[in-house]
Amino acid sequence: TSVIDHFNYDKSDDGKHTLIIAKGITNNEAILTKNVIEGPPVLFRGIAHKIGTVPLLTKILWAGETAYSYETKADQQVDQEPLVVGSKVMLVSALQARKNARVTFVGSIELFSDRFFDSPIQRTNSAESFTKSGNEDFAKDLTKWTFQEKGVLKVTSRNHHKENETEELEVYRIKDNIVYTIEISEYVNDHWQAFNGTDVQFEAIMLDPYIRKTLTPLPISPEQQARKYKAHIQLPDVYGVFTFKVNYKRSGYSYIEDSSVVAIRPFRHNEYPRYISAAYPYYTGAASMIVGFLLFSVIWFFNKENSKRAKKKMS
Repeated sequence: TSVIDHFNYDKSDDGKHTLIIAKGITNNEAILTKNVIEGPPVLFRGIAHKIGTVPLLTKILWAGETAYSYETKADQQVDQEPLVVGSKVMLVSALQARKNARVTFVGSIELFSDRFFDSPIQRTNSAESFTKSGNEDFAKDLTKWTFQEKGVLKVTSRNHHKENETEELEVYRIKDNIVYTIEISEYVNDHWQAFNGTDVQFEAIMLDPYIRKTLTPLPISPEQQARKYKAHIQLPDVYGVFTFKVNYKRSGYSYIEDSSVVAIRPFRHNEYPRYISAAYPYYTGAASMIVGFLLFSVIWFFNKENSKRAKKKMS
């Protein structure tokens, strides 16, 4: 089979309309640089594939709405429906496994050829033209990502402690205010540098997440190879064994799953406040009972003395 597009093909096509100009490209800068995404289009001649809804899959390059995948045989009519039609015609896609292994599916060997690298592009029935295709830069970025030379993340350090302290504890108390920090590096262009993501989240989990909070990226100096992310968190009013976790899974980046187990205990008997505001009605009731008892005792004693005097007068 071949990918055919009668509307988006290059002028140097041999008449079969299989030298197509890819219409869709991912805007994921973890896989492709901005220059490739916004640069010249990519030439493609080859077979298509179709991907499902598996979240581990990533679409990278696909055909336009007028493209289709069809079996082509010389001087022979093929009576069948197109295998894939429109933007579902996938040209390049990738899969990153749960353990961060990567595999890329490309339906064209010519996409990586010197001829396609240096070929100019002139779209048929259009004045749009380019002196050189985007295949070379696209192939460089694609192979770098596939062989884990970019888009790789790692955790360099992680720490949690009470506010105004520095010691990392294994046991905290409910409603404690803690500080959680984590440092993340990204591998780019053969060296480690500070990661620039803004959507890293912290979770405190006991079966279900009790807290989920976005960490704040802190400023860095140019020589730093990791960025620190920080959050001020008040622990929940629930005691038990919790997992402090950063589970960062974004398309194009290697997955991060960093966790630490801590215990959260209740208040000890001597850590409760002396007077609880919610118990004021009970305090008032006890005080009123004491005052009432004292008044009753005073009145009773005085009434008893008066009755003795009355008896003496009668005698």
